[in-house]
Amino acid sequence: MRRVNLLLALTLAPAAIPAGAHGAPDAGSPSTANDRSLEALCKGAASAEIALDPNEFELRAYDAARHVLAVHAAEELAPSNRRPVLVRITRLQDVLLRLSPEAFTVVQDEHHAGRLRLAMEVRREGTADADDAPTGGPCRGGIVDVEPTRVRLEREELVLAEADLTPPPRSLRIAFPEMRVGPIRAAQGSPPVDAERLRGPIHDAGLRCLRMAARDVHSLNGAMTVELERSPVGEPLPPRIRIDAVVFSPLSACLPGELVDTVAVWEALPPGGKVYFPLYFRGSPVTLPPDGGTPLTRGANAP
Repeated sequence: MRRVNLLLALTLAPAAIPAGAHGAPDAGSPSTANDRSLEALCKGAASAEIALDPNEFELRAYDAARHVLAVHAAEELAPSNRRPVLVRITRLQDVLLRLSPEAFTVVQDEHHAGRLRLAMEVRREGTADADDAPTGGPCRGGIVDVEPTRVRLEREELVLAEADLTPPPRSLRIAFPEMRVGPIRAAQGSPPVDAERLRGPIHDAGLRCLRMAARDVHSLNGAMTVELERSPVGEPLPPRIRIDAVVFSPLSACLPGELVDTVAVWEALPPGGKVYFPLYFRGSPVTLPPDGGTPLTRGANAP
């Protein structure tokens, strides 16, 4: 029988404020393409990013056997200094996040301390195109209905877990393999770091490990947060995986050694430098055919 450790959590989501308590922002002129704020969505943008405070979501359950955390978010987010309108989240079920037991302990402690944040990418309900915004803007009456498309559990600059809530098209052919380097952030007190110079060799090292690891697993999907540090006299220190949401030991065992042996990484990191960055992995040796096609065998079309 699968063992599930349940967390008793009290939902403390703020009570919804009546729709008329806050006026909707002026529909005004269209927002800039890079504006991900809720105000931009109210002006006609197709998507936005909102942040839920610790009292607006709960850690509902953790499956220790499968390394899966269930997170439940409030369906209504009351207006506040950060939110000009009442946000109603539609089609929301418990979000399942891949999380190792060690990372779960960190997440649980940070949530209890009020330092955990749930970042949610959303789009206007029923549309993915800004041209479809209703007349007068989507926030008429001080309310906006949104659909979640992606969530992240964050603690300051660290991404602890992440999940895509939009299923791929059924005819999608999965790329093998795929890896992306997230934002590279220098630690407090660290000398300036050329993040773009670091990005290339980090990506190459991660891709080599992904190709090796994917030979022994049906699919990979998840993120890691990695720490790189060079001593004040210029010696590379062993790379550390701070958060592992992939939970696949061949990959996590390969990555530190591959990074420490990549000379270009340490040439780009100055003495005394220390950085954090997430790595996002996605790949499968299975290529899915379009609807109606004949399933392909494992390893088909893999490079």
